Amino acid sequence: MKTLITSLSDGTVEIIDVPVPELGDEQVLIRSKYSLISAGTERMIVGFGKSSWIKKAKSQPERLREVKNKVLTDGLGSTIDSINDKLQTPIPLGYCNVGVVEALGGNVTQLKLGQRVVSNSPHAEFTVASANLCRVIPDNVDDIDATFTVPAAIGLQAVRLAKAQIGELVCVIGLGLIGLLTAKILKANGCDVIGVDVNRTRQNEAKAEGITVSDPSAQDIKSSILSTRNSFESFDSVIVCAASSDNSPLKLAVEILRKKGRLILVGAVKCDLTRNALYEKEIEFVVSCSYGPGRYDEKYENGVDYPVSYVRWTAGRNFDAILRLLEIDALDLRGLKRQVHDFKDAPKVYNNLLSTANNGSANVVFDYGSHASHSRREPPEYEVKQISKNTTSSTSGALCGLIGSGDYARRFLAPLVSKAGWNLASISSKTGLSASLLGRKYGAKLITTDPRDIIDDVNLGTIFIATRHDTHADLVIECLKAGKNVYVEKPLALSMVELSNITQQLASCSTAAILWVGFNRRFAPMTVRLKTVNISSKPCMLNISINAGLLPQNHWTKSRTEGGGRIVGEVCHFIDLARFLTGSKIISSSVTKRSIRSDTCAISLTHQNGSVTSISYHDYGSKSYSKERIELHCNGKSAVLDNYKKLVVYDGGISIPFSSWFRQDKGQFECISAFKTAITEKRSGPLAEFLEASKIAIELQQQFDG
Repeated sequence: MKTLITSLSDGTVEIIDVPVPELGDEQVLIRSKYSLISAGTERMIVGFGKSSWIKKAKSQPERLREVKNKVLTDGLGSTIDSINDKLQTPIPLGYCNVGVVEALGGNVTQLKLGQRVVSNSPHAEFTVASANLCRVIPDNVDDIDATFTVPAAIGLQAVRLAKAQIGELVCVIGLGLIGLLTAKILKANGCDVIGVDVNRTRQNEAKAEGITVSDPSAQDIKSSILSTRNSFESFDSVIVCAASSDNSPLKLAVEILRKKGRLILVGAVKCDLTRNALYEKEIEFVVSCSYGPGRYDEKYENGVDYPVSYVRWTAGRNFDAILRLLEIDALDLRGLKRQVHDFKDAPKVYNNLLSTANNGSANVVFDYGSHASHSRREPPEYEVKQISKNTTSSTSGALCGLIGSGDYARRFLAPLVSKAGWNLASISSKTGLSASLLGRKYGAKLITTDPRDIIDDVNLGTIFIATRHDTHADLVIECLKAGKNVYVEKPLALSMVELSNITQQLASCSTAAILWVGFNRRFAPMTVRLKTVNISSKPCMLNISINAGLLPQNHWTKSRTEGGGRIVGEVCHFIDLARFLTGSKIISSSVTKRSIRSDTCAISLTHQNGSVTSISYHDYGSKSYSKERIELHCNGKSAVLDNYKKLVVYDGGISIPFSSWFRQDKGQFECISAFKTAITEKRSGPLAEFLEASKIAIELQQQFDG
């Protein structure tokens, strides 16, 4: 199938081939009929891509401090790599889709096959949407009119937050598509509405829809009010739908609002009002979030609806309300100008519409016609190319597959696997898009959403796994059953049962398949140098401090079923590191939970040779402080490793510094290279220590959870 993407590095818009996305239990597979360009949002995204580095930085000043902190902790080179990766990773465009239900997830009961539906899906021939954000279109509502449902729901949510009542006077600043729809909804609600925009074309469009329009000056707006009211009154509410690089729309809103008026922000404007501006009139200021409650809530979008008695109007129910207004003709869209283009012409349409300053009147709709072919694993026609001169046949493990193509796989695994001499032949991902983008870059022959396509490929000797944590154990077992060498990102398993199943499968393997875990810290060049301080594995004191950073409470890594918790998911790295640096088996472990933050803990490990490791893991430190700091004291020597950039060894009265200010090196490439060597030499490497660290991490997580 085909989907539309844009590059944030240069604003290029193109259509690419991707597999049809995998269908989740709470999702719906939709064959697209039409989709609407949200010109304001999409012009902003494409315009950002076309802008220079300086303009990009100016448009996101809040990011500059993050960049500065990353330079301090990770080095300039690592920071540049990270920024380039984000900018060079294309993203899909669009969020206003109308189509037909082709398949239903196992838990979806409110929809039926063949129904016409509207969803917040991107421009693509086939798309997967959350059932909670997918609504049936009434029979008498036209498909193209229905594509306006999502932007209209954004306006409706703003109207709800404004608590607009019949007879109230409301101003809408910014008369693009969302602003115009907001004004029409307000009129349908019995409000007196005045629209404000600097663009004459938009003003004329609004006038044609029966909206009173004013230029954006307080005096002109007062004159407009006098034309609709007998005497001047200030506005009960102002809804700002404009996009602006300054705060002038908000300043205007405050000026024209009555005392105790309501200011609702929908558009992207600079938000730096002074306290006094709001204080003197006791203004209620609310930022409206998309189409309503549930948007950006992972649980809601994964099928858990809000009870109607507590949240009457969710995002999905706002969709329903707009469709109902269309059904009864209370919201008339017939006057909105629209242009319909074949989807295959989308790049040309964007170049014509969005590469200029044109804020014209046409609302562009893509027509998908009948050329959308339905194949759940339709691969793009990529050619296999040699990644390295050292690439050989599959018998040496040179042909490999990658299951999972998220951020870590894209930034580290794929390029380093290629650098190590593998030919990345097959890639899978849940949505198909990220796998397709990686496949295009590395010449993969097969792009799929089904990992079995990779596991069952007899031409692949090695498989790399970089999916979410809860899938690791099962995928490892299936790969081992198929006789594949397996490199799995940490953690290896989330429970003792999963770990036991893996060890049993290893014992029963008929082939000498190699299992490797991505515990890369032990392979970092400065870690290896640090190890020389304790080369004879004598008793030592090891202190490891991890300034992990605060994650949202609902982040998937904190989920015990999906991520396993931060000890299993992250601290496992440092348990393995302690095993390597002490050179001794862990014979006891304990964890102390701090009450300040739920993820903060202190871990103590006792080793067979008398060494003691203390691991301090916390999420409330400064972002400019080192993320990882390791102290080793042994046999009259001390050493401090700071974030894999700087190492100082204290040997008697002499201090020996080693540093790499430009880029930190956590040993990812060395870890992958060691894996390849183990395959070539047919040896298991440090597998026993990997299993030991995984077991200790699971036990500590269980202690932590109580």
